[in-house]
Amino acid sequence: MLDLYQGLMETSSMDLNVGVTCLDCASGNNILAGCVDGTVKILDGRLRSQRARYQQSVQAVSTNVRKVKMNDNQHLVAVSGGRGEVVTFDTRMTGRACHHIQANMSSPTFLHWLPNEQSETLLIGGSTSLQILQPLGDPSYAQYLQPGLGHGENITTVDVSMSGTYIAAGTDAGNVALFE
Repeated sequence: MLDLYQGLMETSSMDLNVGVTCLDCASGNNILAGCVDGTVKILDGRLRSQRARYQQSVQAVSTNVRKVKMNDNQHLVAVSGGRGEVVTFDTRMTGRACHHIQANMSSPTFLHWLPNEQSETLLIGGSTSLQILQPLGDPSYAQYLQPGLGHGENITTVDVSMSGTYIAAGTDAGNVALFE
């Protein structure tokens, strides 16, 4: 637990020699770092050693990584890139190729794994629509959510409840849509 009353201080760091665009610290054991060169670095979560290096590096997308997310089971990773690419990979099998997902949107901005028993189900969000799919399951399973947006209105944020019972999407016009 963070001791917010005593103050926080930097205890360690690691130079990856490449720009970091996003992080995911959801796993207690690892930190995922999305980088400008399209790689995802899997780091030791505590950066324990002064000589620590990243544990693994996965070439995920062809441009900079926009978003990286690990699922609740802490082995599936979803990555979105600058050209609308979305891929998933299993941290236990990083030597294999990434699984490319056909997201039916031009610029996926939001990635969320659904919680609990749905932890292998991925929510992908763009500026005007949402898509739910199971990247490692049935490829024909996909659900599309289309919030009622006004002219020029865009989705600016998306989140999934911790219980996995609803999805909320906020817009730049001040609307919040709830999907149950």
